[in-house]
Amino acid sequence: MDELAQVRSELARLKKEERDLDEQLSRVRVAIEAHKSRVEDLVRTKPAPIGSLPSEIILYVLELADFPFLDYRIRELATVSRAWRDIILSFPKFWSNISSLTNLSFLRTRVARSRQYPLTITIEAWRTPAELSSFLDVIVPHAYRWRTLDIHTDGHECIQVILDKINHLKFPSLLHTTIIADENMQYPVFLRPENAPSLKSLELSPLIPMDDFPPGQMIANLLLHFSRGYFGSMVLPSLLSSRNLTTLNFACSDYPSLQPDSIFLPLLTSLTLEVAHPRGLILAFVAPQLLYLHFTAVLPTDWTSTVFHGFESKFRHVQHLVLQAPSSVLGVEDTDVVFSVFPNLHHVEMCTMDMPDLFRTNVGDLRPADHWESLKSLTFCDMVIYCESSIIDDLIEWLDQRKLAGRPMLNVVLTGCQFLFDHVYEDLSEDVPDPGPLLALYDLLGGTCLLDIPGVSLRTLVDLSLSSSSLSQLGLPELSPFLPNCGSQLVIDNVTLHL
Repeated sequence: MDELAQVRSELARLKKEERDLDEQLSRVRVAIEAHKSRVEDLVRTKPAPIGSLPSEIILYVLELADFPFLDYRIRELATVSRAWRDIILSFPKFWSNISSLTNLSFLRTRVARSRQYPLTITIEAWRTPAELSSFLDVIVPHAYRWRTLDIHTDGHECIQVILDKINHLKFPSLLHTTIIADENMQYPVFLRPENAPSLKSLELSPLIPMDDFPPGQMIANLLLHFSRGYFGSMVLPSLLSSRNLTTLNFACSDYPSLQPDSIFLPLLTSLTLEVAHPRGLILAFVAPQLLYLHFTAVLPTDWTSTVFHGFESKFRHVQHLVLQAPSSVLGVEDTDVVFSVFPNLHHVEMCTMDMPDLFRTNVGDLRPADHWESLKSLTFCDMVIYCESSIIDDLIEWLDQRKLAGRPMLNVVLTGCQFLFDHVYEDLSEDVPDPGPLLALYDLLGGTCLLDIPGVSLRTLVDLSLSSSSLSQLGLPELSPFLPNCGSQLVIDNVTLHL
């Protein structure tokens, strides 16, 4: 066979091999498409991983999310998967939060899906009294399972609409009630013991004083803010007669004459007072378990030393003291009274630093604040801090002394404060105050305590270096002293940086 014949033969063989390979490739492509289609079918029919979670886990996640009032959020969560939708629809607990913000038609759906689960009712917004009345018409038939009632009103007409609808009803399951109004109100009939026998927590403000308040029932947590008016002589002992009372927040401009030790509260652990001439009321209280006291001075004549003098036996167990009083009612004598009456404090909050002898050396090397041997934190709030003042110097010297003595560093908190440095005010409540005074204060206090200045917005320079070949860099030169203590996140104009 000559050479030409050999080449033609080889060419024919290669063409045949090409045809065979084309046929094989075609079969492979067909098989690929078939397998791709099968994979897509399997993906569509197989439940998503989030939908495959056990019901107990989904329930736990939804409970952690504090299931919302807003209707659109319910719809969003129900679209995550069929399993989520089924759980949301079938568990009455997720429908038991009833808000006046809810659309009226969806409100009926909520009430129906909550079945017999105890209800939490929140009334805080409505367009007209007629709409409020329609809202109440849906939920009033279920008064027997109201557990929590939270009302915030801004008009007498609306609160009257509510009371007209519910004052004649009984609430056997009601545990918690809050009514905060802009106008004075009388003690609601529906909250009397015969109508709400299970009531444990009650907040009413502003309340009209009257002579026939019901007894304190089994209430454990009580907030009463009274408008101006006359109290009958037996009102307070009757109103505060609950032996289960653990938390009391009480505000009034006047109160009747009381006998010493006439109001016995054996379980009371927290007391908040905003009362004119409070000494007589404090004298009437007997609260051997009291741990927290928040005192707000109402009148400029309510000197702290006058109010608390001689009450060592009443407050020896108090661990947390909040003194909300202007400097005009804090004199030199107040320091000694505070330390003698409250010897076992762990946490102290003051709205002034105008207690001249608080951190100064007194006898020997001791300072008055050294008497608080168990002190853990000091909070100064809503006041002007003079960064060059002797009080700051005394505080720093005292903190340094504690550190050298090997005592634990205190947590010092500054909230809502204004700073005067180099004779220029800087208000940390402003949107973008200059960081200079804050940096100066940080330098002064940062090494002597665990300094905490929450919720501060600052204006500062930013150095940004962009690179396509490596990581970009962001520099905050003026904030560099703070960055080691910023935790894991820093928010800049609503952008969160992870440190």
